[in-house]
Amino acid sequence: MKELSFDIDKLLVESAEYYHSQSVENLSSHQVIDFIKCPLLYHHKKIGKIQDQDTAAYLFGRAVHARVLEGKEGFHQQFDLGWPVNPENNKAYDGRTNIVKEWKAGLTKPAIAPSDAEEVEAIAKGVSRNEFAVELLSNGYAERVARTFYEGLPCQIRMDWINPFRGIVDLKTASDIDKFPYDAKKYGYHYQAVFYLKIMYVITGRVLPFFVIAVEKTEPYRCGVWEFSKATLATAEKQVNKAIRQIKDCQQVGLWPTGYEQLRILDF
Repeated sequence: MKELSFDIDKLLVESAEYYHSQSVENLSSHQVIDFIKCPLLYHHKKIGKIQDQDTAAYLFGRAVHARVLEGKEGFHQQFDLGWPVNPENNKAYDGRTNIVKEWKAGLTKPAIAPSDAEEVEAIAKGVSRNEFAVELLSNGYAERVARTFYEGLPCQIRMDWINPFRGIVDLKTASDIDKFPYDAKKYGYHYQAVFYLKIMYVITGRVLPFFVIAVEKTEPYRCGVWEFSKATLATAEKQVNKAIRQIKDCQQVGLWPTGYEQLRILDF
């Protein structure tokens, strides 16, 4: 299989914490999606007035990505699995107990409860049952970062996986994989795909393929792989480019609309 011919050394290796700290100066796909939804939402997140609150879900998502993309070794390097166990019943202490709180206080990395660790393993096993997903993840690099200018703005992306033979691979978890196509539209994954592809085109001069691996978070942990149609990507590209132009206009005039300034008609 022929490589896609791009220099992997142009991509950066850095912690998630450092990457997110650079989001003030650099535009990300999530920020573009926020702007398309509501320019004022984008602005308030950008200046720190609104912050993401679901830290437990974010931590679990990081754990899933580490286990699936970097294997058991990478998972264990990034998370502490030595959760305190009650010797009287051989069960893990509740996370709200002082024993667990004191234990966590002495750690140098995030802790994962046994129940969450079991679920992470089940999700990883679900991915392993999909041969196409396994093939995509059999060669490549996890969590590579790229920064460059696009449409006049400094931008950054952090790719879940880059396969030198197949392209960009993004990993998502889903409550129900049958509904994943609807979730992809709802959460703007097509905008994310376009943004990643455009940044990588600036850096590599290549139009790379983009795949999404989605795996269920509950039994039976089904896993599927998707590509976006050319028509979907073409439409999303127009919307992303329009959003970036509007971001620059809003920055220039200092006004951030909600998108609901005009009269709307309810037509059921």
